[in-house]
Amino acid sequence: MARQLGLPVEVLRGYGVSREQTRTDHLRQVAKYLGWRPAKSLELKELDEFLLARAMEHDSPSLLFRLGCEYLRSATVIPHGVVTLLEKVGTARQAAERETHARVAHLLTSERAQGLDGLLVVDPKLKSSRLHWMVIGPVQALPNSLGGEVEKLKFLRCLDADTLDMSVLPAEQRRHLAQIGRRLTAQALVRREPNRRHPILLTLLAQSAVDVLDSVVQLFDQTLSGSESRARIKLRDELAERAKTPEDRLALLDEILPVLADVGIADEDVGKLLREKIGMDRIRAAHASTSLRLPRASAHAGPLLHLHPPVPPRCWRRCGSRAEPRRSR
Repeated sequence: MARQLGLPVEVLRGYGVSREQTRTDHLRQVAKYLGWRPAKSLELKELDEFLLARAMEHDSPSLLFRLGCEYLRSATVIPHGVVTLLEKVGTARQAAERETHARVAHLLTSERAQGLDGLLVVDPKLKSSRLHWMVIGPVQALPNSLGGEVEKLKFLRCLDADTLDMSVLPAEQRRHLAQIGRRLTAQALVRREPNRRHPILLTLLAQSAVDVLDSVVQLFDQTLSGSESRARIKLRDELAERAKTPEDRLALLDEILPVLADVGIADEDVGKLLREKIGMDRIRAAHASTSLRLPRASAHAGPLLHLHPPVPPRCWRRCGSRAEPRRSR
């Protein structure tokens, strides 16, 4: 205060000593001068509504406390104390949990709730919970990874995850709940009460249906692009090898063409003359080095099909694609 007023500290050493209400009265006068007012029932009710709306989007107590302070500052309202604000933050979080569960209660049938709890049970085949298997994405764009993502998509659609309508919750809250589901372990979610656990799993299930489908499409595109690139490289290497034609074959052609073009040589004598002039050893060697010629159009298609077979139609059916690949004629 001395620094704000530009006075020596000794001048204010006796401030508030002679009279107990000096500081309280001065605080009220300063608040009145600045336009601040003490929190009454109406202001506290508006604060509760504000915190509830923010708690529907964020679950962090520290963030809600900071937002509450900013709201009080903007409304020029003096709270009853820090403890009161902390209590209201806790009340808003509990009310947000109840409101969230109430909004998705129509989706939480007994069968679906059982399926959600089944995500937290360790599967003997996977050696982990379905929750962990569902949120772990592929490491590399490989055909095996594509098959694994298709299996995830099939599993999610068996739970009707692609038909869940979560629009009853704000978008920010859906993202927040999905992040909680990815961050927490299955054991941590089991310890939570059903009214807190089920909305998290339900939101994560709906979000995973979208994410896995995007992953399948992206993996298919990356796998096909990578296979095509490798096929083009293989074709280029093969063509480079074929370009290394021995000079003997070119010289052999130079010797054959004059004989074929000479109309004075009878047709029945051409073969005999060539074999005598060239020799069977050179002819056999040239014939042995002959390789299959690829067509110019889509020449890399052969290596491509060898490196990456076409996706089976059942994968397209699992993805729900209407545009299945054409049958080969």
